[in-house]
Amino acid sequence: MKTEMQATAQRVLQAVRVTTRFTARFAALSAVLMLASASSQAQGAFTVPDGYVLEALTPTGGKIARPKDWIVKDGRTGSGWAWTMLPEESENGHYETGLQLHAIVGIEMTSKMTRAAYVKNVLAEKKAGAKLVRECPQSVQGRLQRQCLEVIETIERKGESKAYHMLYWGFWSDDIDIVGLFMFGAPQEQWEAFKGSAEVLSGLEFIGPNFDPK
Repeated sequence: MKTEMQATAQRVLQAVRVTTRFTARFAALSAVLMLASASSQAQGAFTVPDGYVLEALTPTGGKIARPKDWIVKDGRTGSGWAWTMLPEESENGHYETGLQLHAIVGIEMTSKMTRAAYVKNVLAEKKAGAKLVRECPQSVQGRLQRQCLEVIETIERKGESKAYHMLYWGFWSDDIDIVGLFMFGAPQEQWEAFKGSAEVLSGLEFIGPNFDPK
């Protein structure tokens, strides 16, 4: 009897050890999966740096981090929507530093060009006659393709020529009827003061996951 009880106890102890090892491994695996999930969510999160606020691009479901003290004006256009973001109020509609953002629909019908060709044509026109700073290779952002161009342009204002540092981004999709144009500029001599804002603003998500122009 004693021997049988000892054997039974030994089997129970062995089972407990196996269960404990399984539970520990399962807990460790769960912890790893939870960390991986949290990391994935963090990587997909939209970052708003200190000194900036989240600005919703409501018509497209997109979002952008803008300097918290900047002025925002938005509205409907004949071909979509437009936003202007400025560090100060414009003078009679004229300003030297700021962002213009345009969302355009129906571009294939009006321009007789594909959306990709339209964006590349705009960037090519901006590049012509300007001093090239950099060109970004075409990349994917969600459901959109995007590409950038950074140049120094000479612009006539108030009867004199002035150099402006310009950062352009073009967005398009082969499947969704939308084109986006991001145009940020500042006087060349002030570019270093606004370069950081330009880079943060250019991290925008132009459309949301459920955007449908129809």
